[in-house]
Amino acid sequence: KKIEDLETALASKEMANFELEIKNATLSSGVQMLEDAIRDRNEEIESLNETLASQEKKNEELEMKIVSLTSEKTATQVMIHERNKEIESLNKKSSFQEKKNEE
Repeated sequence: KKIEDLETALASKEMANFELEIKNATLSSGVQMLEDAIRDRNEEIESLNETLASQEKKNEELEMKIVSLTSEKTATQVMIHERNKEIESLNKKSSFQEKKNEE
């Protein structure tokens, strides 16, 4: 009877051990899937970070171009203003000369 009880207990323990091995294999597989998913996601994040860095560099270049063009625009406006003053002055002289000639 004791031997039977021990054999039954042993069989029960072996069955429990087998079930635990199956659960362990299932969990190990799940962990591997999660690790793969995390690695894939990290690669995506790395790629997005590279894209972001590239965009930030392009933005900086564009901002520098804007500053340069704004400076050129201002210089051009100043030159136009100076030319307009010269033209006004020449027009006044011309108008004055025409009046003088008419007299």
